[in-house]
Amino acid sequence: MLKKLGVYLFCFLMIVSCNDETTTGYGGVDISQRTVSVDLVSPDIQVVEILDITVDAWVNPCENIPNTHVRYCDCNPSCCQRQTWYCPPTGTEIQAKYAVLDICDENLTPCDRNRDPACPPAEIIEETGCQHAFDCPPGINEDFTMYYDCEIDGNTGRQEVKCDKGRLYYGECITCFEEEEVCDNQDNDCDGNVDENQLNACGGCGQVPEDICDGLDNDCDGSADEQLIRECTTVCNSGLEICANGNWIGCTAQRPAQEQCDGEDNDCDNLVDEGLNCQCPPASVGALVPCMEPPLTCGMGFKTCECVNEDCQVTEMTECFALCHWVPELEPDEE
Repeated sequence: MLKKLGVYLFCFLMIVSCNDETTTGYGGVDISQRTVSVDLVSPDIQVVEILDITVDAWVNPCENIPNTHVRYCDCNPSCCQRQTWYCPPTGTEIQAKYAVLDICDENLTPCDRNRDPACPPAEIIEETGCQHAFDCPPGINEDFTMYYDCEIDGNTGRQEVKCDKGRLYYGECITCFEEEEVCDNQDNDCDGNVDENQLNACGGCGQVPEDICDGLDNDCDGSADEQLIRECTTVCNSGLEICANGNWIGCTAQRPAQEQCDGEDNDCDNLVDEGLNCQCPPASVGALVPCMEPPLTCGMGFKTCECVNEDCQVTEMTECFALCHWVPELEPDEE
């Protein structure tokens, strides 16, 4: 306001000090040379002195502000150390929180704890919560590859996901991976056909099934139970049998029969003519017949046909004895 008043006063003084020149005077009087002047020292003029009101109003905005002030780091950038703290992982995502620490002492001098263990503890002046930092660990790159199931137009496939510098990159959904066709009910070579040139004569995978005795064409050759032969056994011995119409028949092994007086083990119990009072043909009298039956307890012995009466009208077989029973000891030579 005082400055405006001074300007007005200055303009007023300039106006009144200007010359008023004219060529025509009042009543014919020439006043062209008349000059109007104002005496600044006249008692009718009051001079007002304008005071110097210029004030130095600048204030340092960084002076004596605490580290909790919003401009603290702008004013003292060397005192603020920004750090990244990683949070516990959640799946493949990496989260981190960000903190600002005041590392200065009371004189605003930075103190490096890596060089001077005597530095005062840094004070946390700002800290965020855990937030997304990376999609995956940034240091693993090609070692981090995952596969997910996907689907295109109802066809299931596989999608590859890789990690590169902390970011996940998703590949396209591949519904078929071309490879050599194998018999697995899958279209391995991606030609639209399944198991082509891989099926056996029966229309399945692997070897043709073996034919078994069941009346069916198991090996898909147009015949059932063809040329099927197997071993069969009885209590007497072993033999062979064949398959016909799904059944095993014709076993050639001897079957046990009722014991008869024929010098044979008819019932296959390792005893000959046991329980029978059998006569033997007179022509066999004195002939040794091999045997393996009681009273012989081990090994093989012999028995023979003997006459019961003097005219040998009745005969019988002896018991089974060891060879030494039938061969007499040699008498020592007389001197």
